[in-house]
Amino acid sequence: MADLVGVPYLKVCLCALIPSILHYVALYSQVHYTAKSINIRGVVDSNVRLLTALINSIHLMLGFVVLTTLLIMQYTAGYAVIYAIITLVFFSFLNKNSRMNFERFIEALVQGARQALPIIAAGAVAGLVLGILALTGLGAKLSEAIQYFAHGSGVLALLITMFVSILLGMGLPTLVCYLILAILVAPTLQQLGFPMLASHFFIFYYGVLSTLTPPMCLSSFTAASIAGAPMMKTGLTAVRFGVVLFILPFAFMYNPDILFEGTAINALLKGCLAIVGAWGMGIAVQGYYASKINWFLRLGIGVSSFLLIMFVDVKIVFLALVIGVTFLLYNHYRSRKAGQPVA
Repeated sequence: MADLVGVPYLKVCLCALIPSILHYVALYSQVHYTAKSINIRGVVDSNVRLLTALINSIHLMLGFVVLTTLLIMQYTAGYAVIYAIITLVFFSFLNKNSRMNFERFIEALVQGARQALPIIAAGAVAGLVLGILALTGLGAKLSEAIQYFAHGSGVLALLITMFVSILLGMGLPTLVCYLILAILVAPTLQQLGFPMLASHFFIFYYGVLSTLTPPMCLSSFTAASIAGAPMMKTGLTAVRFGVVLFILPFAFMYNPDILFEGTAINALLKGCLAIVGAWGMGIAVQGYYASKINWFLRLGIGVSSFLLIMFVDVKIVFLALVIGVTFLLYNHYRSRKAGQPVA
């Protein structure tokens, strides 16, 4: 994305900061209130074992630190990877369990080559698909079709682009899907007045979300096979837990400040309000706060949370904040009055 948009890699990382926080906040909110609703408590011993494992392997993070630092300093990806591997091998000797001998080193090279093959294949497929689209004129027709059916409406254009991104992502690797849409569709969104970087994030997000979206939710199917759970039910559950991810791309387009496209103060202010909205969205989707929430309250909290994330207007955001807090306080009061344990 940094190469296609023509911005530094650090800028792309910064743009992705607030959206990633919003996703994890909403995810944590849903998991937290799911656990509360079925009375699941944390286990101290498991936390201690996890902390011990993290401490014993913290030195292996140094390779990632070197990789990220060199990319931020705008070194090439190949240069950064080579020095990250050298760092990782060197510091692996600090722990006997991670120490790299000759046999392990060769095995790591073999595994790395095997894992790189799908990425290489994806790049090759992307080139072939782009070549076919260019020679047949289908690429131009796709862009023209979006403009024709949108009738100049930005919202319709975004909805059509969303469905196209998800459909292409179901049948193509994420990298291929993004490259195709970045070249063919992103310019159309820019012509409709949307920011360039936000347009690229929009198509990238929905290309990735295709792996969560039924019926071809490959990531969800993989998780289902590991957990021994029903395939389609897992896919629908993944959509529910990733609900904020489906809202965020629209927020990019109408509230680009959360991508640090404006001033830092605006980004932080709107980012904090969006975090409150993401937490509220988790409550609305899960349907539990101090106690079980009825559909009317869930709808009100969900709409309020959506408006906080979108930040369309200051007055609307203030009203949404008041309504959301009022509904949550009402649920809390009703639970106490009914004598239910307040989570």
